[in-house]
Amino acid sequence: MRQRRLSIPVLLSLPLLGTLLPWVYNKRDPQLLDVPFFYWYQLLWIPLSVLCTLTVYRLTRDEG
Repeated sequence: MRQRRLSIPVLLSLPLLGTLLPWVYNKRDPQLLDVPFFYWYQLLWIPLSVLCTLTVYRLTRDEG
């Protein structure tokens, strides 16, 4: 139960940190299907954010 409580803030902050640090993804290479890294990295975070939020929802829906 305690491990579940600690994982919730981590899961919610992953998408924020992944997109909040532009020096990590502010580059052109590697390209994916001629799309620069800058764009596909940010677009990748959309489904990852949904997965993180869904996981937190499933962890917390039984509480309360």
